[in-house]
Amino acid sequence: MELERYDAVLFFESAAVGNMSIEGGNPTRIESNAEAVAIDHRLRALWSKHPRFEVVPHHPSFVKKVMLGLTLLDGLVTRLR
Repeated sequence: MELERYDAVLFFESAAVGNMSIEGGNPTRIESNAEAVAIDHRLRALWSKHPRFEVVPHHPSFVKKVMLGLTLLDGLVTRLR
């Protein structure tokens, strides 16, 4: 039922999946890289069941990752019109 609430799912893969440090001084980030990868895999497994599931893979450049996400979002919005 939860999946039916959403028209599409845009999943941003954690930098930890690419073995990149996720430490950035964020006091709410308490998980290690290994824990972040495990959380990423569990969430991806759940959300990937959505028929319009798109993945934004990890990338060394946060800006490029965001740009790819915007491109995928634009495509999703165009298809949903």
